[in-house]
Amino acid sequence: MEVFKENICITGAEAITTIGNGNFINLLKRNIINNIAGKAHYGNPALYPVDSFPQKYRVLLYSAYPELSDEENRRELVEEQNAILRNILPDPKAHEFFKTYEKLPGIHLSPQEQTKYY
Repeated sequence: MEVFKENICITGAEAITTIGNGNFINLLKRNIINNIAGKAHYGNPALYPVDSFPQKYRVLLYSAYPELSDEENRRELVEEQNAILRNILPDPKAHEFFKTYEKLPGIHLSPQEQTKYY
């Protein structure tokens, strides 16, 4: 369970253990639930917003993970995640390094690439 883009999300593995593999795949095929975290790969699981699940399955998820259903806990979880993100400061040394970094001789990183890496 994570907060992603202001949504309380659950991983595919957590959802499958709760609602079953067949039901989960059926929801995916019918586009009822969608991965909002981009491509899933090792170390970066697919995340599905709990609110996008049909009511029938949301009840099962809330019973398996009680912290999802409590509005106070949800608000705290979102605030905690936002506080962590607010405290991440850019590193001036990294900024200087990527500003002068050359991919190839004479070819520098674009401003978008620079901000991506520091």
